[in-house]
Amino acid sequence: MTNELDVEQVDCLFIGTGPIPLLEALNESLQGRSVLMVDDAHVIGGAWSSISLFGYSEVENAVHYLLPSETAVTFLNEVIAVPVVRTAGKFRALSVGRRRFMTPYDSPASAFFSLANRRESMLGRVRSLLAGAPGKGSFYFAGGSPSFIARLQSMIEMSRVQIRLQTKVLELSCEEEELVRVTLSDGIVFAKKVIITHGTKIPAYRGIRGSVEVAESLHPRPAAHVLISNCRSVKVRECIFVNDSQLKYVHDVTDFSSTFESDPTKRIIAAAFHPEVSYSYPVIDRLLGELQKVGMADSDSRILDHHWQSVYLPSLDDAALRTIASGFAGRVIPLRTESLSHGIAENAYRWSSLLAFKGALPNSR
Repeated sequence: MTNELDVEQVDCLFIGTGPIPLLEALNESLQGRSVLMVDDAHVIGGAWSSISLFGYSEVENAVHYLLPSETAVTFLNEVIAVPVVRTAGKFRALSVGRRRFMTPYDSPASAFFSLANRRESMLGRVRSLLAGAPGKGSFYFAGGSPSFIARLQSMIEMSRVQIRLQTKVLELSCEEEELVRVTLSDGIVFAKKVIITHGTKIPAYRGIRGSVEVAESLHPRPAAHVLISNCRSVKVRECIFVNDSQLKYVHDVTDFSSTFESDPTKRIIAAAFHPEVSYSYPVIDRLLGELQKVGMADSDSRILDHHWQSVYLPSLDDAALRTIASGFAGRVIPLRTESLSHGIAENAYRWSSLLAFKGALPNSR
């Protein structure tokens, strides 16, 4: 993989390097097409990339999960050969007055807890009920998202896909009948087709009939990481807070970092909050208290360090993606990326060609 490319024209240009675009780019390359991916980040992976935090590397950058999809789990295990396993230590927590009820995620009672989530519509609650039905369980990468992105990076390095990082896209325009002109921060590339996603951010679009006006959506995703001490008897690894006023989801991501020290009493917890929650010390202090209540921290645990993120994801909804595609008469193609597992399930039948990498890569199982 290289960051310095001399590319003037390509068959496919991808904006962003999230997992779904990476898989699609690999598929296009295997069909014999020239592929360039551009990203303003310094690493690949998009929202699934890892960060360095508290002196450790390969820390999951947020709370991640895989929505139920047998097709996606099979594809990841058998085609990409990255182990996806049934998660252990995952619970739902429901508050009734001053009492807190906990139930394993895949238990019969757990699915019905979702009906208490008043922030969702009744249809959303029913969908959550069906998604969490007993027997379906929850699945995630055995090595966390770092193992998945590392696998994709190995596949990219073996392919003809070219990647240009730390590169901004300034404008998309139709300069010629069959090509899209992509103005980058370091040059111009012409592409037969351009692939965009929900997270695409471009200042200007000039389609075949002139400027294409797109309204970006702002969806706050406040999150925090905390480094906690004195976690000796912790058995809960993930918890969904069904009706908490601030917390949505917490995930112990310690074991996914290959550089984490051997002291088993320290843990890194990633927490997702409701959109209206903003950073303050009381919010962080309350987080520790909630972790202690659900069994993710001991009574004498303390926060050694913390990191807050005010993130807005994604920037384009489905309607905005359709507007852009229409303005470029099909030369700009939207790729749905809101849900990793659902995105894989929708495209798995087209990505069977990726089996070509399986035998050539080191076994990650």
